[in-house]
Amino acid sequence: MPRNVIVFSPADVRATNGSGRKGNGDGRAAKRDVLLEAAIELFGENGFWNTSTASVAKHAGVATGTLFNYFPTKEDLIREVMMYLKREMIGAASVGFDPIADLRDQLELLWFNGLKWGMSNWTRFNLMEQIRVSERLTKTDLDAVGEPYQEMMTLFSGGVEGGRLQHLAPELIAEIMFRQGQAVVEYLLWNEAFSDAERNAHLETSFDVFWNGISKK
Repeated sequence: MPRNVIVFSPADVRATNGSGRKGNGDGRAAKRDVLLEAAIELFGENGFWNTSTASVAKHAGVATGTLFNYFPTKEDLIREVMMYLKREMIGAASVGFDPIADLRDQLELLWFNGLKWGMSNWTRFNLMEQIRVSERLTKTDLDAVGEPYQEMMTLFSGGVEGGRLQHLAPELIAEIMFRQGQAVVEYLLWNEAFSDAERNAHLETSFDVFWNGISKK
């Protein structure tokens, strides 16, 4: 599989951070997405702990009571924001996924796509970490992410059962992948002077480190 490359500058992509997204579909689902996007924007700017539900409703252009029709409590809103972002990240990471490719190639694609999403959407990526460390999510919440997350767990389980990966829980492999990926994204965004070649060398080597850590020799 050809090595993946990311050819944009972190300085350029900081300005995107998911801006310009709109709710998908019509009616209730679209309004729900508008509320989630408003929450993401304000949580990213001020921290979810400093953001009131009233301010989210105002930012979304709806009454506070309308927000509560979708999310009865602030805790519900925070959890749904996390689920929404997890689905978005996993969906972006899975673009171009080949179910019959070699496991290493499959994980390399998920790695590069996921890090590209993180670098292009740093506010959203960082907000996921803020919510995670607040310990507001349970395994039940993670299971609620739905099919994309379960497909990743199946991929990791198959690697373990097939003897390609170390005997680790699929959830732990996913956590290792996210933690290491987060460190790489942060490092590359801090070092804006890197050339594309330097950036991609770090991406390639960091994937090798991840793969060597979870695979059986």
